[in-house]
Amino acid sequence: MFKLTKQAFTLVELIVVITILAILGTIGFISLQGYSLSARESTRISDLATIQRALEFFQTTEGYYPEPTDFIEVTYSGSLAWKQGIFGDDTRNTVQRISETPTDPLLNSPYAYSTTNTRQEYELGAISESPFSAYNIGINKANAANTFFVNVVGNYNREIVAVEQSEFVYILGVPTIITSEINDVTIEQIYTNQSFSIKNSKSLPGNFENILPEGQTLKDGNSFTPGVVVGTTAPLLFGGPLQALSNSNTKQILGENIVSYYTNSNIGQQRTYDSIRNTIAGKEVQLVERILLHNKSGIDTQGLIANSATPSETVSPPVVDTECFNPSNIGIVGTWDGCNGLLIVDRSLLNQVVAYDTNNTNPAVVVGGTTFRTFLPNGVFTGQITDFSKVFQSNLTFNNDISYWNTSSGVNFEFMFDGAKAFNQNIGSWKMNNATSLLAMFRGASVFNQNLNSWNISNVYRIGSMFAGASVFNEPLNNWDTVSFSGSSAVNYTFDNATKFNQPLSNWKMQNVTSLFGTFKGPSDFNQDISGWNTSNITNMGATFRNNQSFVQNLSTWCVTKVAIKPSNFDENTHSGFLNNASIQPQWGTCP
Repeated sequence: MFKLTKQAFTLVELIVVITILAILGTIGFISLQGYSLSARESTRISDLATIQRALEFFQTTEGYYPEPTDFIEVTYSGSLAWKQGIFGDDTRNTVQRISETPTDPLLNSPYAYSTTNTRQEYELGAISESPFSAYNIGINKANAANTFFVNVVGNYNREIVAVEQSEFVYILGVPTIITSEINDVTIEQIYTNQSFSIKNSKSLPGNFENILPEGQTLKDGNSFTPGVVVGTTAPLLFGGPLQALSNSNTKQILGENIVSYYTNSNIGQQRTYDSIRNTIAGKEVQLVERILLHNKSGIDTQGLIANSATPSETVSPPVVDTECFNPSNIGIVGTWDGCNGLLIVDRSLLNQVVAYDTNNTNPAVVVGGTTFRTFLPNGVFTGQITDFSKVFQSNLTFNNDISYWNTSSGVNFEFMFDGAKAFNQNIGSWKMNNATSLLAMFRGASVFNQNLNSWNISNVYRIGSMFAGASVFNEPLNNWDTVSFSGSSAVNYTFDNATKFNQPLSNWKMQNVTSLFGTFKGPSDFNQDISGWNTSNITNMGATFRNNQSFVQNLSTWCVTKVAIKPSNFDENTHSGFLNNASIQPQWGTCP
């Protein structure tokens, strides 16, 4: 009879088996983790495609794209550039093509959604857990890094945003309209803050700010570093009258700036910029015309393309000593033959200006490779000059005494010190009797605070944005004769974000002004009695006091027959004593 014997596993055998099972389990976990990541990426791509189809259907039927939900406003020079929010329930209900609002499969948040100011272009922003999928390339790694990247889709051109203000247009280099910002912001702030959510960067859309897992950040590193531009300050590529773009020389400069801005940037090798990167020298005009012709930014291109073939007039400069345009001599009064007694000035500081020598006969224009010009130091601008526009625009260092300039024939002073952040000289003695426009003259001149009360501006019809962003300006202006103020751009945004300004303006004549849009908008100390203003022709009071926490004056006597209903943002975020206080606000639609 046989005896059965039972043998157990040895300790060594158990260790081997457990090790094998652990290895198999780890492999399985990693594999499943990879599939889970892939599934999330697939869901995101599918969601974005679904939203795009709904948006395109809506645009086909309505002619524009719907507004984002819970949007912030991105502005330039006080005007809307684009709106950024989310594709939330409100937007979904508007398009009526999707049963439930799509959300990110990991963070459970709606996708970012932006539309340009014309609502003809849009972008959607999402996170990605792999830099490859942000370029729409399949995920090949089972275990992607635990770092979020940006994926952006949409029909936005990824080159320019255009902002129009009165007769002026600003063309800005904007590679994406999805950003990391969560509050109303300017394009300059986005540019400075490195907030562009560039495809495949780690500067995530702002709507994800409060829901990121521990260890993840909204922004990481520089998202966009552009190439150098000439004659302007990035991200501005062009600013001026719209019809100036019909001139081939202007388009050439703009084209060169666009090429440098993107080709020499950290994203210049992306396929999006192939046509810009491959632009042959001398073909920049054609590049600009292509962009203008196919843009959806609202720029009226009529006449801007057809006139480009007309050769511009060429003016031959006088021959002068080379020292006159030596860059090291800028700001120096010349003592050399050919420019003796002339002030040497960088051409980029002086736009559309011609000066004359002591005999007022020969132009004292020094061109040296079309780079520099010279002007007389005393009695400079001897009454021959009518256009002072943009002379010191965006100059961050100029602060010389120019009180002696003869401005008696000056007509156009628009943007003269726009962005001149160091300028603070006394120019109160300037003769301004022939001036007609002071639009944005000191906009962004953040240290300027000089008395201009004696200026004769009786022929000026508009001062819109004149002190916008002039954050320390607080000098009297009540002696100004504003009898010629007229039209919709007369005083729009005049004191927008002029935080310290709080001077009487009761003497201003406003009977021909038609808009007070944003006039006292932004953080401001302004709280003066302007109840006597004649507002009978005003048709637009949008954002007049928006974000002004100081103003609490009685305006119930204003004649507002042409404004039947209070604009929703007229008193948005204002002093508690003024906000929605019907007893001191205009009696809308009436003339007391």
